[in-house]
Amino acid sequence: MPANSIFRRLLISAAGAAVFAVAAAAVLDKRDLKSTSENASAYVIFTEADADTGAEALRTQLSSVDMLEKISIEADVPVIELSYALSVRSFGESSAEIILSGLREPENSPVILGALINLAEKSEDIPSFKVGSYCDMKRTPKLPFMEICVGAGLVTGLLIFIISGLILRPKKNNQREMPSEKKEKKTAPPKTPKKEKLNEGADIPAFESIGDVGFFAPEGIRKNGAYDAALKLMGFAASGRARIFAVSAASRGEGKAAVFSEKCTAYLSCALAECGQKVAVIECSLKKPMIGRIFGKTGAGGVSGIAAGSCTIWNALVPDARRNVDIIAESSPYEGDPAEVFGSDAFGQLLEYISGQYDIILLCAPKAWDCAEWAAVKKHCDGVIAVRLDDIPPDNCCVEGMASEKDRLMLWCNVYSSERKM
Repeated sequence: MPANSIFRRLLISAAGAAVFAVAAAAVLDKRDLKSTSENASAYVIFTEADADTGAEALRTQLSSVDMLEKISIEADVPVIELSYALSVRSFGESSAEIILSGLREPENSPVILGALINLAEKSEDIPSFKVGSYCDMKRTPKLPFMEICVGAGLVTGLLIFIISGLILRPKKNNQREMPSEKKEKKTAPPKTPKKEKLNEGADIPAFESIGDVGFFAPEGIRKNGAYDAALKLMGFAASGRARIFAVSAASRGEGKAAVFSEKCTAYLSCALAECGQKVAVIECSLKKPMIGRIFGKTGAGGVSGIAAGSCTIWNALVPDARRNVDIIAESSPYEGDPAEVFGSDAFGQLLEYISGQYDIILLCAPKAWDCAEWAAVKKHCDGVIAVRLDDIPPDNCCVEGMASEKDRLMLWCNVYSSERKM
């Protein structure tokens, strides 16, 4: 190709790259490139007897101009930014979740969250509450404005240079090749596809799914999928296939991912109760107990206290933690060996004693499928519900543990953390 042709192509490519970079800058400059992911949240539990409308009162007061101005002064954040970043979602009948999202400086989210909780506690228009848990959430960093524009221009210029070369390429005379001049083309042998191993995190479609359940329930458990999943569980119980289910996470995680199976257990129990079932939830995660925080109630002691003889079943049992839902939750992390607790006669006697008094029993199990306490827990249950987060493939130990089961009903449930519609 002549040199002047190449030079002409370079000029065209440079001009196209410049035009596209300027256009990208004009478009992106009108867009808000701040983070839109959630930055922090606080789970609060209303302690007053008439706090059924506590979430609405909290939402109304925190969104008022007077409260936003006070928070703005204490946290040094513009009022307009707070009005877009702050939201309140109700959880159950007497608890709520305060969420900050889309902050321009997410590292200030703990200061802002502390300021608004402090002001909410002092407000006379908001029912008394206590903070159940704090959670720092993942965030999407700001988009690199200049790098995107320059990169878009360079890619566009390169594409123009390549396409123009194909268009301006001189045509060659088509000449038929003589048989003696034809070259033999060597064909590479076909590649043998690799076999997918079961212990590499592969899914197991043979097990039944009870559906999707949302991590949040701003519109209630009927909208977030828990109600439909509960109906399927009732079908298994009615057919006699399973009445005692162990609920465990299919994969390990931190932050929001560390509590998704416990939240799923709470949603399923409330949905079953709404369907008219009498439900018991027993916390079997002794090292990191969460059920008491989610329901906002604990008894004199959990399963560890019953096994140690420091409390009776009725001291540990919290009746109607939610309507028609009784719970046995740990009040604090257990210091001993959980395998000894679940392997004791007291644990088996507990399940045998209460099994005739409840329609369905959910065992909120530890997040491991290859530990001694899990082996002790699952032998007392009829079925196992493996809970995934956002369709993330299960851990190897979960896959192998479920594949080895022959005597129990094995089910999947997926928890989605976004607010997508069912």
